[in-house]
Amino acid sequence: VVTAMRRLEDSTVVQEQACAALWNLSVNCSNDNAIAKEGGIKAVVSAMRQNEGSAGVQKVACEALRTLAYCNDANTTAIAKAG
Repeated sequence: VVTAMRRLEDSTVVQEQACAALWNLSVNCSNDNAIAKEGGIKAVVSAMRQNEGSAGVQKVACEALRTLAYCNDANTTAIAKAG
C-alpha cells in the first residue's frame, strides 16, 4: 500500500484508497508497528499535504492517523513529528 502511495503520489484516487486501506489495517493494533516501519505515517501525512482540497483524502487520512495512534504511543509521537 505504501509503495503504491509513493509511486502514484499524484493520483488523488490512489491516495484516498490507500489511506482507507491503511485505516482498515490499523484497526487491528497488531498491524500498527508494521505500518509505521514501512513508512505509512509519512505516506499518509504526505497524502494530506498533496491533496489539501480533497475532503475524501483528508477524512480517511485523519481516520488512519487516529487509529495508528490509538494503540501505540510511539506512533503518536511519530505522527506529531510528521506534521
